[in-house]
Amino acid sequence: MAIQVGGTTVIDDSRNLSNVGGLKTVGGNSILGSGDIATGGSTTAGDVGTYALLMEWDFYGTNNLNFGDTLAGSSLRRAGLSTYSTYVWGNKNIAVSGTWRLMGDYPLHSYQRQYVTNVWVRIS
Repeated sequence: MAIQVGGTTVIDDSRNLSNVGGLKTVGGNSILGSGDIATGGSTTAGDVGTYALLMEWDFYGTNNLNFGDTLAGSSLRRAGLSTYSTYVWGNKNIAVSGTWRLMGDYPLHSYQRQYVTNVWVRIS
């Protein structure tokens, strides 16, 4: 038995939606049809929604960012940490794309803000 609204079938005899507008997708996958929706976040480095250890490329430490602030990828560089020392490194020539949100804290003192490395999530 189909279900109609205003003379238009919205659920057919096989229990499928039809003629229904405004439905969203999940991760680009339609929620119409049968089966499970198996969509997870991307694990491709640099994609929207992924996290990265990035260094803000600000030699003079002029930025005073707070948890949740955003920054253009052009101001960030990939970074790494060494357990041998407190040295942090990054390649000054390789910026990341997009806009990123700071997921950690920032040093309070301006002299400690040079090349701050933190966890960032790409938001666009």
